Amino acid sequence: MPSLDQNRVTWLRGIMPAHDFPRFVDLLRQDLTERRHNLSAAMAAGDRQAIQMEAHAIAGMAANTGACTLEKMARALMRQSGASPLPELTEAMVGVLAEEETVQRELAALR
Repeated sequence: MPSLDQNRVTWLRGIMPAHDFPRFVDLLRQDLTERRHNLSAAMAAGDRQAIQMEAHAIAGMAANTGACTLEKMARALMRQSGASPLPELTEAMVGVLAEEETVQRELAALR
C-alpha cells in the first residue's frame, strides 16, 4: 500500500508547471531529511519542545503531500511529547522515522 495518496500527488502535479514538480519533490525530500535529523537530535537531548516542533513540521508537510500515515504518526508524537516518558517517545519517533523513509522512497520515485 503506498504511503502517498496518489490523488494528492496528481493534484500537486496539476497546480504547477511540469518542470517545477521535480524541484518541488527535491525540496520536500531535503526538508524531510533536515527534520529527521532535527527530531533525532531533539530526542537525544530530551528536548520535548523541539520534539513537538519537529513533529508538527513533519505532520504539516505530510498533510500537504498526502502522506497520511506519516501525518498521523507525527501528530501522535506531537501529542505524546508533552508528558509521555522518553522511552515511549523514542518508540513513537522510531515509527515516524521508519514511515518517513518510506515516504522518501516514494517521493524519489516521483522524480
